[in-house]
Amino acid sequence: MAVNDTFTHNTIEFIWRAGGIAFYGGSGHKATFNIIKDNFMSSGFHANTTFPGYHFENNTGITVSDTTIIACGTSYDAWAGEQGAIDLEASNTSIQNFTFTNIDVIDAQRDGYSFGFAGGFSGILFKDCTIDGSGLDGITTSKFTSSTWAQPSAPTVPARPRSRTSSGRTAPGGKTFNQGGFRADLPISATTGDNSKGRPQGRPFLCPK
Repeated sequence: MAVNDTFTHNTIEFIWRAGGIAFYGGSGHKATFNIIKDNFMSSGFHANTTFPGYHFENNTGITVSDTTIIACGTSYDAWAGEQGAIDLEASNTSIQNFTFTNIDVIDAQRDGYSFGFAGGFSGILFKDCTIDGSGLDGITTSKFTSSTWAQPSAPTVPARPRSRTSSGRTAPGGKTFNQGGFRADLPISATTGDNSKGRPQGRPFLCPK
């Protein structure tokens, strides 16, 4: 099992097919102080349990922090799949114990943050993460025939972040998290985009069943 791998202070540009940074298993990894931009057919950060091998069964904590992700995500990857700028895909076993802190997602091609599939999640924390523009490719169809969107309910920035825990219940604003195991401490600047900058209204979170 891989442990304590670190990716820090990198500029990662024009990756295609795979994520700019990806973890597929192990424990204790860190991805910090990175800029990831202009990826083609891929996410900025990707974690999944799709491939054979050791996954996150004994992960005690993986950290992704202080990172800016620009113009990443896709509606059509190499396998005709959809990926958010940050994408967590628990295709087989669960993804657990990830902390995302101080992440800025800018102009996501599809969703700012996307997570789902049957393996499930536990101990996933998003803290002080923002979205400024999503859905830039304009594609609204989805292979997920039953999905809902979770997003903040107001376009103004509050004095402190709102905390939101996913347990399959309706969140403020009438949106729903379908997956459990998440906690999001998001400043409300994690919106669908600032129209004054000409950015489209998009869908910041996709939580497919």
